[in-house]
Amino acid sequence: RRLAPHDEDISYNLRLANLRVVDKIEPMPQLFLVDWWNAFIGLFSSGGWALGVIVCAWCSVLFGVVFFLFRTPVTQRIALTGALVSVLCIAAGVTGLLQQAKLEGSDRAAIVFSPSVSVKSAPDNQSTDLFVLHEGVKVELMDAVGEWKKIRLPDGKIGWLAAESIQTI
Repeated sequence: RRLAPHDEDISYNLRLANLRVVDKIEPMPQLFLVDWWNAFIGLFSSGGWALGVIVCAWCSVLFGVVFFLFRTPVTQRIALTGALVSVLCIAAGVTGLLQQAKLEGSDRAAIVFSPSVSVKSAPDNQSTDLFVLHEGVKVELMDAVGEWKKIRLPDGKIGWLAAESIQTI
């Protein structure tokens, strides 16, 4: 889904897989600005953002040529405005490209593959059990110590899991 965020088949299959997850974890509410930012970054894949940057760059060059070739004030104002808008679009596109590439390249998400696993308070078998997770739950990887992974759930809970109980996605 990271590589093709708008693919309907992927979204449908993900919804089907999420129906089979036993643990229903509600994510913590986020500030509306964070939701807007994530929606903006998720508009395109990194390839889509790169294509947009290239198109905007060519448009700014074209507007620059029009600005220098045509000497009428109205045409120059239109060309200058178009060039400035194109440069702003390039800046937004580069930001989207960098953020989306960072998301696509990160290995910070994992899925629990064990039927049932206890989340520990420390990276040790003798540590306290905090809560139990079941197969299919998506977690965020935060740290690793030996054969243990520190995870965070969407609701904010944090704990340690044995590395063999999860797989990175």
